Amino acid sequence: MKWLLFQPPDINRFPGTTFIVAGVTWTLRFEAWFYLSLPFLVVVFLKRTVVWKKLAALAIVLVLFRLGQLNLSIAIAFLGGIIAVYWRADARRIKWAESKAAAFLALACLVFVFILPFDIFNFVAIALLSVFFVVIASGNTLFGLLKLRAALWLGEVSYSIYLCHGIILWIIMQNILPRLSDFHPTTVWIAASAVCITPVVVLLSSATYLLIERPFIRMGRRMSKRKSSLPAHDLNISPHI
Repeated sequence: MKWLLFQPPDINRFPGTTFIVAGVTWTLRFEAWFYLSLPFLVVVFLKRTVVWKKLAALAIVLVLFRLGQLNLSIAIAFLGGIIAVYWRADARRIKWAESKAAAFLALACLVFVFILPFDIFNFVAIALLSVFFVVIASGNTLFGLLKLRAALWLGEVSYSIYLCHGIILWIIMQNILPRLSDFHPTTVWIAASAVCITPVVVLLSSATYLLIERPFIRMGRRMSKRKSSLPAHDLNISPHI
């Protein structure tokens, strides 16, 4: 029950259970908050309506935020997506974002995030990542790099990689490599092991994507199409909506 509520406890008193999955479950709380808040965020930022309705929608978003006990500095990262929506509303801005200058700017922002000595969730880092995101969301392919089949596939399985990589790292780094007589936990060993493990992570994540994630995505789309094809009276909604 605690795992379902995004409060990962130690299972069977095994210390640090959450680290087996690299602690990635913490982001699910933010995703749940975002999806629950999305209809109200639309009212706040996109829908033309009276002020009191916008304030009421904003209040609901804040209540959901407090109930989730979320970190404000991390939640601000969602503003990058909102900025991208506004940016893409103008064809001239999209055209500039697809230019080579925008590609250089996006890459520069990404490089600065990695080399500058600051926390990834402070204002400067989030601003740099937001610029990168807006450029990519506007259709920039970074000189064609994002059009490569390998890049497209990694994009498809990225969520599976995110969820599965910790399990593979834990099994290999904690349970297999230490049994080797020549293994030493040095920087060289760790780096070499990470490079060798990467293909395993991609292959397993591709399998979980094909066998678990994609079938459920298709199921959701079929359910959505089935509902959208029903007459208005079957959905119990007004035909004018």
